[in-house]
Amino acid sequence: ERRTHGHPNPHPPRGIRRGVAAGCNLKAVDVSDNALGEKGVRALAPLLSSQRQLATIKFQNNGISAAAAAAIAELLT
Repeated sequence: ERRTHGHPNPHPPRGIRRGVAAGCNLKAVDVSDNALGEKGVRALAPLLSSQRQLATIKFQNNGISAAAAAAIAELLT
């Protein structure tokens, strides 16, 4: 889960939401250092799955749990 002022925030970062909503064709996304957790990864899934040219997603330094890793695996398959 991404945290805002110490509280979990399972919503995708605004920049990603705006870019996808504007019809951008993303080739790479870096969501590192966001403490996404499983809920955050699942919240990103619909946005990222619509990106046909997406080749790279970086999730570094997010404290990924086993559940979040499973959600990432689902997103990639």
